[in-house]
Amino acid sequence: MKYPVIAFTRLLGAVALSTLIAACGSGGGDDDDGAGGGVIVPLDTFRVTCTVIDTAAALVEGAVVTFNIEGINPSPSTTTGADGKCVPLDIKAADVTGLTQVAASVIKAGYEPGQFTCPVTTGGTTCNGAVALRPLATNTSLPGNGDVVTHIGDGIFDGTINSQFQTDAVGLSADFPIADWATKLQANPGWTRATVVLDAKGWQTTIAPTCKNTIAMVDSGGVVKQSQPGGDSSATGEWSSSTFDFDVATVGTSGPVTLRITAGTCNTPAKDVDDFETNRIRVYYCDAATIGPCAPKP
Repeated sequence: MKYPVIAFTRLLGAVALSTLIAACGSGGGDDDDGAGGGVIVPLDTFRVTCTVIDTAAALVEGAVVTFNIEGINPSPSTTTGADGKCVPLDIKAADVTGLTQVAASVIKAGYEPGQFTCPVTTGGTTCNGAVALRPLATNTSLPGNGDVVTHIGDGIFDGTINSQFQTDAVGLSADFPIADWATKLQANPGWTRATVVLDAKGWQTTIAPTCKNTIAMVDSGGVVKQSQPGGDSSATGEWSSSTFDFDVATVGTSGPVTLRITAGTCNTPAKDVDDFETNRIRVYYCDAATIGPCAPKP
């Protein structure tokens, strides 16, 4: 996102530091007073703790929680125990100070990817994240690399609150292969739509200055089978969800398919390219009797 609608200082004053557990599988983090479990966090450290459950409120053991952060390789990560709580993760404050709405990816086999965010990243404080993972259904595909934070764009942005990206730009487009596309759809001819749902930050396709972002399905030969305009994320710089419907007949079921997300030029004199981050990409296969990500029609 190139041009913010609010200033950095204004957002920090308005951030509500609360923890959210959402049934869709994403959650929120909160920033405490620096005492994680009664232990004072050093001023040069940003600490992350979390609790992971599933949508039936059962504790999830073995979930991997990862922060993809620019300049840190490998990415800092931790794992949940039998109590659903992750081992506290300490990150150098200098590596994250100034970032806002930093997202943590939560991955566990058999579940859709989850995410929680840390509104602010200040040394001497703790982000307490919480997330409810949704069990993976048979009509769902998880595109490759869709469960990590990916920064798409030219990497040139103004650095204000809406552009506090946490990872390096991978380029003007990113491909997310859907390896089981043909297998699932050939076995289920009644699934006529593919609904892509993802989280995004800084995405402004219709928010001024409008940018020619696209999301498309590409076949194994590199041919774009169906393309549509990208989405918009929160104008206040927060992560938000976007949904896109694709027609299975148009895309085809004869082979592997790749989801391609492209950053386009914006309606500015300099013709800047949009910058945004994505995470938690899922594909739901739906029949003619459902709407949205396979919800029954009313």
